Amino acid sequence: MNTVSDNKQWWRGLLLAPIAVLAVLSIVATGGGGGDGDGGFNGGDNGDDVPPIILSSYNFEIASTDSDIDVPMEVSVGGFAEVAVNFGNTIRGSVELDVSDTGEVTLLSTVTDAGSTFGLSASISEPPLSGALAVLVIEAIVADAFDEPTSGTIEITTTPPIGTITVTFLPTMEVEIRLNGIMPSVYSWDDLSDLLIAPSVPDHERIAAVAALWYEFLFERVFEVAEVLGDLDEVDLTGEISEQCEMYRAGPPASVESIPGRVALTQPGPQVYQVEWTDCWMDFPFDTLLTGIIQLGPYIEEVDASNNLTRVGFGPDAGTRGGVEFRDFTIAEAFEVDGMFMLDPSSTIVVNGGFSLVFTAP
Repeated sequence: MNTVSDNKQWWRGLLLAPIAVLAVLSIVATGGGGGDGDGGFNGGDNGDDVPPIILSSYNFEIASTDSDIDVPMEVSVGGFAEVAVNFGNTIRGSVELDVSDTGEVTLLSTVTDAGSTFGLSASISEPPLSGALAVLVIEAIVADAFDEPTSGTIEITTTPPIGTITVTFLPTMEVEIRLNGIMPSVYSWDDLSDLLIAPSVPDHERIAAVAALWYEFLFERVFEVAEVLGDLDEVDLTGEISEQCEMYRAGPPASVESIPGRVALTQPGPQVYQVEWTDCWMDFPFDTLLTGIIQLGPYIEEVDASNNLTRVGFGPDAGTRGGVEFRDFTIAEAFEVDGMFMLDPSSTIVVNGGFSLVFTAP
């Protein structure tokens, strides 16, 4: 297995922080008498206070937030990398769920179907790398919930062209990268993030890292949405679920105005929900400050004559734009100096734009 030594693994850990906060929010919702408390699908009340039956598997589609115009999702990573994704062709797959007798839902695994595609444009400042990528899933990608894939292959073509790059996800939680079917290199997932800025790594390996890490990033955001789906009933009843974030063990960053910070799930309009982080401090997996908004809507729910939940999610509806939209959603790592926390601009992720996400019964 190849390794690199730049040790820029911080940002993969940062991505777990919002999921941890939303899990706490789900626990609060359960304590209040609504939601499923495990992250998963919201049953709604079907107008009769009878929750729909949640099935054990669903198909999913991830696409643009506009059914007519491809609206990109943009991510800035530490000021050294800019990535934008276009969902011109839908990413399709399936999820497996565990549904308890009491209706609690736990996500078990995901499969991304062969034939799924997305486009990326990327710019990395040092060492310089920029261009457009077209990514095609050529072998279905299988992953347990909240874990890296253990099988599947993506194929990447670039503009300007440098050849055909393939990335194969291995059962050992590693990835194999090839150019034109030869020159195999194997890396751990943590080492993939190091490839982005490694000066001595071939360009095709850095391009492969961009595509693989984006795939992981996207599905971590999907898991966040799954957490929110489990809490919508409680928001409908109470108008808001909120929770205080953690307290600082040293002086807070200078930009912080709210102590303690908070995360809140609200309903600003019909069939529209919003998660807002206000100076939300987390000390796991790193000392991290979360700020910004994720707006979700319009909410889509369909139930069949047997009371089975057959369609649920957030996406365009009746010709209107919709889905999961990030608005200056910022994940910033901090470091402690002389008893005060300071934010590190080189370890900050900012997300704007989004995607639609709809689950349908098989």
